Amino acid sequence: MSDTAPAQTPLTFTFDLGNAPKTVDVPGGTIQEAKRSDFSALQDVAIFLLTLEGGALRVPHWHPDAGELDYVISGNATIGLAAPDGTPASVAPQWQTLSVGPGQLAFLPRGWYHYIQNASPTEPLQMLVIFTNAEPSDIGIAEAFSGTPAALLAQTFGVGASTFQGLQFGNTYIAAAPGTSR
Repeated sequence: MSDTAPAQTPLTFTFDLGNAPKTVDVPGGTIQEAKRSDFSALQDVAIFLLTLEGGALRVPHWHPDAGELDYVISGNATIGLAAPDGTPASVAPQWQTLSVGPGQLAFLPRGWYHYIQNASPTEPLQMLVIFTNAEPSDIGIAEAFSGTPAALLAQTFGVGASTFQGLQFGNTYIAAAPGTSR
């Protein structure tokens, strides 16, 4: 039996999010992350810096393991938020659109389907996205659709299966505004 305690990772109490590597860097925007694995002092939260170019969109997605607090640093965002099935209308409408500007917050509950769009066609949007989980997961519409057979999508949406043939699912995190490129 050893008398020595196991080694512990030292906590760091500062992190340069603005100079962190871009974990997503695509036409339309970037994401930089501070998670517990990057910033050891974070215990129960993760903080992302989301930058969207004019008109770009953080594609529809949900977080099954984290709520999301969005703080707009600059620009203006339109956030679409869908309540999960079974949420009473007295609690929240099935679908709502939020407008959020500099200095304002929006909270997106865990498991609620949502998107974030830069409301300006020309000015960038920067926001802090704070998660209630130190290592949040993300399920995007591209992942959900790409794993679903066309016949099931057709049945779900009441259209022919050919509607879904040839869809491109490359925009897994950010979609640039139509007609723009980096």
